[in-house]
Amino acid sequence: MPSAPEITISLLAIAVLWWSCPLKFKLRSLPPGPWPKPLIGNLIDISFRDPWATIKDWKTCFGNVVYIEIFGNKLVLLNSLQAVTDLFEKQGVLYSHRPEAIMVGELMGLDQSIGLSNNDKSWKQQRRLVSIALGPKAFKQHAKTQADLAARMILELHQNQANHHEIINLAAARLIVQITYGHFIKDMTDPYIIKADQVFDLISSSIRPGAYLVDSLPWLKNIPKWLPGSPHRPASKGKAMFEEFIGVPFEHVKLQMLAENSVFIFAASILAAYSINPVGETPLVEPKFSLGLISHPEPFECKFTPRNPAIHNLVKAQLDGGLYGH
Repeated sequence: MPSAPEITISLLAIAVLWWSCPLKFKLRSLPPGPWPKPLIGNLIDISFRDPWATIKDWKTCFGNVVYIEIFGNKLVLLNSLQAVTDLFEKQGVLYSHRPEAIMVGELMGLDQSIGLSNNDKSWKQQRRLVSIALGPKAFKQHAKTQADLAARMILELHQNQANHHEIINLAAARLIVQITYGHFIKDMTDPYIIKADQVFDLISSSIRPGAYLVDSLPWLKNIPKWLPGSPHRPASKGKAMFEEFIGVPFEHVKLQMLAENSVFIFAASILAAYSINPVGETPLVEPKFSLGLISHPEPFECKFTPRNPAIHNLVKAQLDGGLYGH
């Protein structure tokens, strides 16, 4: 008669084989995808240096909807606008929830931000608050700010064409930060921009698949902070960085509200809309949504330069003729 250890080992072997068996894909009607390896799934199939290249290759092999596993986490990758529209718009109630990010979300404190929260009451409230200050009607009040910053950007591009990438990034950051917090950014050495870059780099590195084991094994979050390898150590550093990034500009807005100098500031509009006293109150919605936009404004540049090269060359020729006489 088999002993208890032998039975236990046999059951574990059967569980591992079933977990990695391709029959599982057929039984669960999952989308096609690369073959997962036992325990780690498709972890080593992804290039951590450039994961988007791997996802693009999978689109060629498996189509617009790809299924992968990483340490038991089930992921579905959407590689076309049509697939995104079908699932997130037409069936958004079922499929529009965010993936659970234990490290960045729960432990570092970004789970309540508009970018990582699920489609629940809190998220809908945040969307309503954003529409109050940044809706089509409200945004008309920012027309002068946009015009002034656009003129400044054109002047800086004319004076220093070699650094057009930095100038366009700076213009995007100026617009977002000035509208959100009423703070003017002189250059890319502004403390807020430096902090935004640091925070965005931290998020990018922390949210990658396999970056932290706690994202794959959530029970690790119960390990005490004093134990070696505890996820709470890097999480506490990240949380402190987030709180500083959010808190400093928000305090600046509160001071402007007290000085009655906060007209047309997004954060002030949020506070005023809900009649929150600017002294000693925690904001209902932390405006973290600006984080990615401030740190990653490359899409502005993509539309700025290559979209209409013929018109760009024509305008350049006319400007050269007016400015230089040829």
